[in-house]
Amino acid sequence: MSDTNTSGTEMVDYFSMLPHPLIHHILSFLPFDDVARTCTLSEDWHRIWLSYPNVEFHFDFCAYKGQDFFDHIENSLAECIVRKACIQNFSLSICFPEIEILTPNLDRWLNLAMKKNISELRLSIGRFYGYIYSSLVLYSIPGKVLVANTLEVLDLHQCNLKEDRFGYINLPRLGKLSLNKCQFVGESLLQKIVSACPIVEHISIVRCIGVGHFLFVSCKPELKYFKVDRCEPELEKIEIDAPNLHTLSYNSSYKVCAIEMSIWSSVKELELGHAMVMQLEYLLSKFLCIEVLKLSHGPSDKIKISSQSITVLVFGFFFQFPGATIEAPALHTLEFSSTMSLSSELKFSSWNVPKLDDIDMIFSVDNFSKACEAGLKEFLMKLHNYEDMKVVIVNNDVSNFHFLA
Repeated sequence: MSDTNTSGTEMVDYFSMLPHPLIHHILSFLPFDDVARTCTLSEDWHRIWLSYPNVEFHFDFCAYKGQDFFDHIENSLAECIVRKACIQNFSLSICFPEIEILTPNLDRWLNLAMKKNISELRLSIGRFYGYIYSSLVLYSIPGKVLVANTLEVLDLHQCNLKEDRFGYINLPRLGKLSLNKCQFVGESLLQKIVSACPIVEHISIVRCIGVGHFLFVSCKPELKYFKVDRCEPELEKIEIDAPNLHTLSYNSSYKVCAIEMSIWSSVKELELGHAMVMQLEYLLSKFLCIEVLKLSHGPSDKIKISSQSITVLVFGFFFQFPGATIEAPALHTLEFSSTMSLSSELKFSSWNVPKLDDIDMIFSVDNFSKACEAGLKEFLMKLHNYEDMKVVIVNNDVSNFHFLA
């Protein structure tokens, strides 16, 4: 594309002369709506738009005004799905109160998109922001999604996975599986999905229902990250065969889940929440190479931490912090947050952390007074490096805060 300025000198559009893959990479840093508008610049830019491999739409029924909502979605997706030869990243978020009405259209749009050899699929369907309940109507994923040979990333939010929609499940190239507020309908369906991903590296299952009582993550040589967070029913047992697992995160509200590993020493980062903190002492006796430990919403009993390998420790207790005894000679970074209540059992003198030199702490006004009574000042005075220390005191309504350094 060329043009002429007011002085008569021809101007050349050097940007559009770049290789299309490089232009696509540059455009990927822009909001999708801005990328779509480039198709009106010229014929060259229209061709660039048609070859752009990413599609990202958010449709909000409540915020939308104008023509029919379905026509608006149809016209927008037709340009992106039907006319594009290939779609690498397809991201669709729809806020709509009546999923049953939307389902036939969603099935058609998604089936069209799956024919474009999608490698990354992200769906968020519905209009619900709390926990998932069995009575809530969710969009049921079509069977083609779970037999996609090209799919490398699958991220589903507020979706239904019904076994009767899947003849079989096969995701041979899937590297990342994220399921958030989804519902499984079918015996051991989650187990079948996990088993169908032989090279998966990342598994995250958050606030889902129908997960079952047992989960066996077997023969996963590439798995590096595994997370289960407040699912229903709460798992009773997990067996993990993943020799390269780096991060394990488990958060259960009421029930302690038994964890069995084929290899314990690979895990370097451990995150535990709620009831799972009660099993901390046992797990630390197994995970001997843990470097990063993150704990939140723990039990009422005092926490005992004894580890020669932990270098980073994070306490995120938004309710009562029950106190802790710490024996961590390698620890150099501590993050502590508790703005609700501190146990009278808390004694900072029981924290043996001689190498600690990076500390961030958050207290409420009342908590700070209790922390001082528990020996906080003497504890902080032992630090060797005050440049990386930050103490924040917030009011109980968290509307005001003060920094102490």
